[in-house]
Parts: sequence; C-alpha cells; structure tokens
Amino acid sequence: MRAKLEDTLEVTRKIIRGFFQGDVEPWFSYLCARSVWVGPGQRTISGGDAIREYFKGENRMRDLQIFREEYDVFPVNARCSAVAAHIEAGKQKAVSAQMTATYTILYQLIGGETKILLTHASHGLLRSFKPDRDSPLTWVPAYHLYRNLLLDLPETGRLAIPSGGRFFYIHPNVILYIQSKNRRAEVFSVDNVIRSDLPISQINALLPPGFCSIHRCYTVNPRYVSSVQRYKVTLVTGESLPIPAESYNRVKAELDRLIRCSFDEPD
Repeated sequence: MRAKLEDTLEVTRKIIRGFFQGDVEPWFSYLCARSVWVGPGQRTISGGDAIREYFKGENRMRDLQIFREEYDVFPVNARCSAVAAHIEAGKQKAVSAQMTATYTILYQLIGGETKILLTHASHGLLRSFKPDRDSPLTWVPAYHLYRNLLLDLPETGRLAIPSGGRFFYIHPNVILYIQSKNRRAEVFSVDNVIRSDLPISQINALLPPGFCSIHRCYTVNPRYVSSVQRYKVTLVTGESLPIPAESYNRVKAELDRLIRCSFDEPD
C-alpha cells in the first residue's frame, strides 16, 4: 500500500504545544538529515543532528503559556505539505498574551515516513492575531519554503526571460504564475518577479506542458494552486487570480486534470 503523509496539522499542533511546554522531543522525532531551521534574524541551522544539538536542553519558550493558536495547512503535492502555526503567548502568570510567534513547517514523505524539511520561525511583539486571509503577508516565509523544497530539481531546462536588455534564467517549476500588465508579461516566481520584455502569449509559448492559461492575462502553475472556486483560483501564497465566467468550467476541468497528474508520483 502506498505510504501517505500523516495528518500534518495534528503533528504540528503536537510539536508546537510540546515546544511551549518545554518538550522538544515531538519536534526532534520528525527531523531528518535534510532538515533546516530558519529562526529569528534568519539564523540557519542545517541537518537534524545539528538542530537537536543546538536546542538540546535549552528551550526559551518553556516558561510561556499559549493564549491562542491557529493553524493553516497548505498542501504542496501528494508527498509534501506545509503548515503555518500562528501563536499568541505570554508568561504563565500573565492575564493576556505578550508576544506572537509564527512557525511554518514543511513536511515531506521520505522513505515512507513523514519528515520535516524546514522549520521557519518568526517572533514579534503582540499585534493583531488573526491573519488576513486574503493577503500573502501571512506567507512571507513561503520563499524560504519553496526554495528549499525545490533544491532537488535539476538545473537543466531553464527558461531564458528577456528583461531590460538582459536575460534571466529561471526553472519553470519555481514559477507561481505569469501576469500580463501593460502588454508585457510579469513572471512571478517563488523568490522574484521578472518584468519581461515579451507579451504573455510569447512567454506562454516558452513554457513546458503542465501550465494552465486561466485568463488572457493570467497563466498559473498548478502545483501552487490550493483551491478553485467561482470565479477564481487561489494559490498557496494566498493570492487570488480571476477566471472568466464563460471559461470557468473548462479551466476548472483542466486544472483538476493537471493537479491530479502532478500528484500521481512514484514512491
């Protein structure tokens, strides 16, 4: 029977609650040799053993109480899933929370087991707890997630995108979507925006199979689509792109086909 990811929301909840109770073992148990920690100030630790050594016997969160918690799951594909945890916490004797923390954890199925590839943490003074669901700001760490997720992709077959007299070379798998603006295409990738000298029709002609033109002004990479509804596509970044009413059924069917094909991966 084909292995499946564990319930990453429940795993994340167990990890976060344990972390705030001074127990890092639930988190440690999901680390692997490829795990990366990106902490406040962009401090980076690579490798599960190095992360365990750094956090062993020291957990500055153990004296804090969780006042509120909220979790958002972002499926990437059948073998990968990301969960963002939004936490309000404070001293255990305090009557209200004093700080916020956001943890974004990227999971991947490795050798039939659910493992953590990346843990990204950011802390701040107390601010409005509820994230803006329509804003990509909740997913500022998304660039870190997908950059690490895609490190295993081959560097062959990159596209040459002309922009301002020079060429940018970009792997198609890191493209989120393409947008037409002022008769020129803007290519939105996981860590950059390239303002091309070409119209979207010519950029579309450069793309490999698997992309979907959902509108005359928008082409999306289905691997980053989180939902489809009348009359829009929502990406894992939180951004929403329009689908014309007259082509909604056709676009929805095509996206469904492409997404299902991308999930049909070998173990």
